[in-house]
Amino acid sequence: MTEGNRKNTDISSPRLSSEMAEIEKVHSLISDHVLDMVSQISLDGIFFYVSPSHEKVLGFEPAALRGTCAYDLVHPDDLEATLSIVRAGIANRTPLKFEYQSRHRAGHYIWTEANANPLFTDDGRLWGAILVTRDITQRKEAETALWQTRYELEQKVRERTEGIRRRQLELETKNRELEELNTTLKILLNQREKDKRDMADNVLANVRGLILPCIDKMKSHRLDAGLVACLTAIETSLAQIVSPFSRRLTSQYTLLTPREIQIAYLIKEGRNSKEIAGLLDISLPTIEFHRHNLRQKLGIDKQKINLRTYLMTLD
Repeated sequence: MTEGNRKNTDISSPRLSSEMAEIEKVHSLISDHVLDMVSQISLDGIFFYVSPSHEKVLGFEPAALRGTCAYDLVHPDDLEATLSIVRAGIANRTPLKFEYQSRHRAGHYIWTEANANPLFTDDGRLWGAILVTRDITQRKEAETALWQTRYELEQKVRERTEGIRRRQLELETKNRELEELNTTLKILLNQREKDKRDMADNVLANVRGLILPCIDKMKSHRLDAGLVACLTAIETSLAQIVSPFSRRLTSQYTLLTPREIQIAYLIKEGRNSKEIAGLLDISLPTIEFHRHNLRQKLGIDKQKINLRTYLMTLD
């Protein structure tokens, strides 16, 4: 290097001294007015430089922080995670970005976000970092509020969904109960109708097969007029009682004569031919003749089917 060149780079040169002073002035101006906290720390976290903005954000004067450890300002809950991130950054020799809670001089904590850019010596050794840290408390509070709102909304949706599911299960249960009730009701109604039909059959069979034949026998004997009138009144009343039953049951046997219907009722009641002949005061061959006609008209004359069993199925 020539003597002229050494003069141009001489730090004692008035022009160079003026330029450096101007640069320091600009740096000081930026450092004094920037809202982010700027600091220079060593690898073990010792502050070498602390910008005035630390006092605005954390309440500490820069002089009070220089020489102290930056990790002393980290919230105990965040310290281990912060150290883990820093160790990884040192190992990878890369810039870092992380969040943690910083202690205010007043004792409370605020949320901060730090950007750490590594510093190297001329021979490439990592010796520290420049930290640019900003207050993100409002953002974290907004995130917390948003998370809380989302949680509450999801909770309401879950409760609403659960309510709908419970209501659906209740409706399904009620529907099943109603279906079972309807089925039971149908069974009961069908049984009631069957009971009514059975009762009607029994009434009609007993009146026609037992009572009326007995009345006819009694009327065939010599009786005084008063007794005959009494029997006639009984016969008329019984006819009125069984009339609805008779119309319904007679419709099942439209091809049968009244005598055949009468005999069919007695057969259905379990009476044999001899008993029926005695009740109706007719001969046994006549009963057998009517039984044969019944089998023909019912279409079972050439089948091995019991007449009484068949008559019982006609209900």
